[in-house]
Amino acid sequence: MYVFAVVLMVLVGWLGTFDASAGEPESEALVIAKASGLKKLRDVTERDMARAVKASGAGPTGTLSTHAVGSATGLMAPPPGISATASAGISGALALLGSMPADRPERLPRFLVWLPQSEASNSTEARRKATEAIKAAIASAFPSSTVELARREEHARTVLRIAGPLCDSCVISTWVFDNEPRVLEAPALLGGQKAYAWGGFNNTGVGTLDGYPLTDPDLSSQDRLGFYQQVSAHLPSWILVYLPPDERLAPYPQILRSGEILLFVEPGLYAQVSAKSREEEHAQKEAK
Repeated sequence: MYVFAVVLMVLVGWLGTFDASAGEPESEALVIAKASGLKKLRDVTERDMARAVKASGAGPTGTLSTHAVGSATGLMAPPPGISATASAGISGALALLGSMPADRPERLPRFLVWLPQSEASNSTEARRKATEAIKAAIASAFPSSTVELARREEHARTVLRIAGPLCDSCVISTWVFDNEPRVLEAPALLGGQKAYAWGGFNNTGVGTLDGYPLTDPDLSSQDRLGFYQQVSAHLPSWILVYLPPDERLAPYPQILRSGEILLFVEPGLYAQVSAKSREEEHAQKEAK
């Protein structure tokens, strides 16, 4: 509790320097998520940060305290470009999403695929192209491992089997390999064209992602995030990865785009927190 109290004092001081904003635009992560069928997510606001850092360790707010302390002490990796101190507030606020029902699509990792319709003549070709792109990305990210498509007959699912230094006979599964896509208009920041889409939809356009590395108990959360980030860096720009709040990953949701991490934080607040983080790092270097 002493650590948490110190974190609170520091963060409350930070919050006092932030300017409230009206009509704040949505983050890129939220725009992409909504278009992909993940409707229950939202951006962290200044009010959320204030609520998180003032939360006590009792009752349902205990999760917030845990994430704040974990981020501030380095037990949990801070978001990119954010110092550990600032991360405590943002991670704690984002942890509010942990109260969503388990059956919500926002609770599961997913590929968010937006293949331009002009690049495939029909849904079958679109699924083949998306499948090959995912397989190629994993193979490129981990060239010393063998990556092959296989059929898991007990569940009638197509999977990717990985063998080599990365892991011994690991399996990655996603409904993108077998499920029909939807044809939708992509958000402007992904081109704005008609596209074959998989994501957080029901029945068709399901992009659920499971298997390795989530199911490997020997990996740390940073190992798992590192795997997804490496794969994301080799995916085409029309395939993104959504990672939910999960103790096996991070206490906050995120979207990976070409290896870049997109957070659900209002752009203005994120910019202010990033600036404060840079000031903090500069002051620490000056003090040495």
